[in-house]
Amino acid sequence: MHQRYRAGRRNPGVNLADDHLSKFDDGRISYLSCFDDDLLVISQWGGPLPTLGRIAGALLSNKALSKILSPSALGNEFEEIDDAVVDKLDEKAGDILRWGHQIGWFSEDEEQYDDWKDRISTVRSLCLEKVGELTNSDDVEARTELFRDLQGLIASATQLYYAIDVDVTINVRIPDTGMLVRDDKRLNDFLDFARYTVPKQSVYGIHSGYRMLLEDREQKLKMRLPYDVDEADPTMHLTASWVFSGPTMTDLKADIEEAIEREASEIREAIADGTETAPVMEIPVQISNTYTATRELIEEFATSKGYEVSYRGDIHERDDDLERLTRLFLRVLGTADRPHRACPSDVAEAMLHIARSTRSFDFISIKDISYGLYQLPADRLLPELPPTATKLLKTLLNSPDPLGRSAIIEKAGISGSSYDRYINELAAWDIIESTESGGRRRWEGHLEPWWSPQSHLEEPFGDPDPDTAIIDATFARDIGSRVLCHYITHYDLPELEEVYMSGLCPISPDDDIQALFTHHDRLSRWWAFLWGAYADESELKTGPSEVSPSSTGMIRLGRLEVDTPQSNLREVSLMPSD
Repeated sequence: MHQRYRAGRRNPGVNLADDHLSKFDDGRISYLSCFDDDLLVISQWGGPLPTLGRIAGALLSNKALSKILSPSALGNEFEEIDDAVVDKLDEKAGDILRWGHQIGWFSEDEEQYDDWKDRISTVRSLCLEKVGELTNSDDVEARTELFRDLQGLIASATQLYYAIDVDVTINVRIPDTGMLVRDDKRLNDFLDFARYTVPKQSVYGIHSGYRMLLEDREQKLKMRLPYDVDEADPTMHLTASWVFSGPTMTDLKADIEEAIEREASEIREAIADGTETAPVMEIPVQISNTYTATRELIEEFATSKGYEVSYRGDIHERDDDLERLTRLFLRVLGTADRPHRACPSDVAEAMLHIARSTRSFDFISIKDISYGLYQLPADRLLPELPPTATKLLKTLLNSPDPLGRSAIIEKAGISGSSYDRYINELAAWDIIESTESGGRRRWEGHLEPWWSPQSHLEEPFGDPDPDTAIIDATFARDIGSRVLCHYITHYDLPELEEVYMSGLCPISPDDDIQALFTHHDRLSRWWAFLWGAYADESELKTGPSEVSPSSTGMIRLGRLEVDTPQSNLREVSLMPSD
């Protein structure tokens, strides 16, 4: 689960992933896991206040405090923070946390680990109680205070994780992104969540980035450690990265960027006019289910399982090169409106199903990738096909031997009418092919059909019907023409028959094949499967121009130039910061 849902984070910052999610049985529950200093929190969106509560509750849960933010990691007196930087600075650990990292609820009374744990656990519990009380409350003042406390808890937690070299990723799942798009208030609530929460998770050395750049409360500004900005490295680090996932999440990329950019207007006046110097905050916002991101995931998982990866133009180039493997993911996981996208969690899950290599110089193959893909749930394969069609397909893909009608119906758990409805649609694309055995027709599945240009095959695996078989596979239109012929031969489809008889078949170079496919459901649900086979590499990276926003953006808050070293004096106080 950790690797599957962590896959959406391709780089630090904000990552957006299109993912058809199922709702948690109990949306109030968040999940936390940590492996090899890599921590993941998964929380379901429930509005800004409940979501902040869920994230804060997970980051500072009893499990997190006992297993990760533990005395062995932090030190009984927090002396182990920041790679034991306490020994190198003329500052106490408590002051570094309090005035540098700006850890909240951390007075001199909490400088022993057990005392801090008791205090932060109490604050956490009180805040979570208030979430239930104030979620639907009209008490603006109480809600504002709770928002501030929850933001303080999360920022304090991510600073502590950063101080012990644990990378934090927070995956916020939104199973129904449509509800945001349809309701301006809900959308604005979500965008404000991103605007006010993401920049707070930042650090420069041992200093809270938010406090350096955006804080404008005079009392808070006095309670800071001195700092200098390194001209060679004037950029903050992020203490947490975010994955926002949902069915059409990438459509909100521009809105999210604009929301976070609005924080630029909140930069402290002294920094904006150059009177005071502070490091710059850079927040990448990117789409994490692009062709490039999918390639990276395949390579990462293949390498971790002991496989070599073949590249085009490399001295060890093979037919099973990385582009071919990536194309198959796009073809099987893409949709008509997003044929150039593959859900990163599905890519990760498929790769996890592949067995580790036990040989040296073993290249990962299309056979390996196919195996991993057809271990996914049936509704994840060719997601726009009806579920019974993908059950039928998956049954054949998982069978070591060709199967006949009765065996398919039994193993797939479908009816005879469902079999009759979809067997010829699948056969039209040669994703399943017929063979003869003992005078009976049987079927076998091939997730990458023989006609795929990347397969370098010149004839089918089985024995297709000569009247409707795919003969020429030079262009996408050749496949489309034969599929159209197959459809009207085996199904009563008046609209497609009219297309066929009108002279659009065979499809000519001047015909708009995408428009033809988009107009008919029987064809549109296969568009990603066809497009991914024939799109050139530049199209794979960018997708169809009409549906492809820029995949990566960078939000920059602050001034890049560093004129003079800047020191800020703090006012000594025993008051806990928040």
